[in-house]
Amino acid sequence: MPAPQNQTGDIELIGSIIPVSVQVDATTAVINGGDVVHMIEATDNWETCPTSGLGPFAVATVYGKAVNASPSKVEIWRGPGVYVYVKAGATIPPNNLVASSAATAGRVDAFVEGTTAVTRKVGRYHAKGNVSPIQGDGVTATTTASAGDLILIELFE
Repeated sequence: MPAPQNQTGDIELIGSIIPVSVQVDATTAVINGGDVVHMIEATDNWETCPTSGLGPFAVATVYGKAVNASPSKVEIWRGPGVYVYVKAGATIPPNNLVASSAATAGRVDAFVEGTTAVTRKVGRYHAKGNVSPIQGDGVTATTTASAGDLILIELFE
């Protein structure tokens, strides 16, 4: 069986929530599809989450946003309970909580209880994307994700 062909910013219809994307105001900078984004509370604009970024968090849809797009809007997926594909910024153990990446803007790293600031918590890692057999299906265990891997996370709010 071939591996699925998911992209960053794709969603999975898991659970009882039917995800609905929303368009929000964004900065003039590029936002790549599948980037973890956060809101700059002083201006209510969204941007790719920098390595020092804090919540609230969402994930840009596969479309992202071009530099200086007019109007400056980005389409995002918001939690809770939305399952979306993103890229890992560092090693993440199976089923671990994830936080905004301290290594690479727009990605997620493992959340380390007692070390990582709670205001950086984005969601939970559920499975590695585009692998065969499919992980987290009740038969095949989820494996550790490495930096750059496509992973499925459940967004928190």
